[in-house]
Amino acid sequence: MPRVLIRRITPKAPIFNVDYFVSNMNSTIRSDTVPTVIADFKRGVRTWEHKPDFSSRVTINERKVQVDIFPSGVNRQQYLWVHNGVPGRLITPRSDNKSGVLRFRPGYVAATSPGFIGSRRGFRTGGFISTSAVNWPGIKARNFSKTIAQHNRPRFANDVRNVLRRAARR
Repeated sequence: MPRVLIRRITPKAPIFNVDYFVSNMNSTIRSDTVPTVIADFKRGVRTWEHKPDFSSRVTINERKVQVDIFPSGVNRQQYLWVHNGVPGRLITPRSDNKSGVLRFRPGYVAATSPGFIGSRRGFRTGGFISTSAVNWPGIKARNFSKTIAQHNRPRFANDVRNVLRRAARR
């Protein structure tokens, strides 16, 4: 009976330099990707009176390369309200309001809009109205992160691809 011998052939040098990939990917993301993405987030709040700061977290391991940008600082919560949206509710005068009425201008043009990276001047319109209660419509979620991720995905993929190519050549 014929015999078949199977031997494992291993290369003398590693095929892929993982350490080079991780260090090069980390420096590329921190010097190119993160500043570009944070600039997009800052563009979304440039006309805001109370702007949040933005921080980043980079995760690189054998299964993923991930960049998380998130609001930070004292104005973080205001950003999250606009980003995630706020449901409408009934607004009534505070207990310390001696007149017992609300006085406001009914029209408003928001500084930001869903699906758009950027910010313009927001403003109120219309004459003043006085009432004992108002149904506030809430804030429609802007989902800045989704829009910015779609905008930056091709560049991020290209950066990862280039670092992978360089690591494979080493």
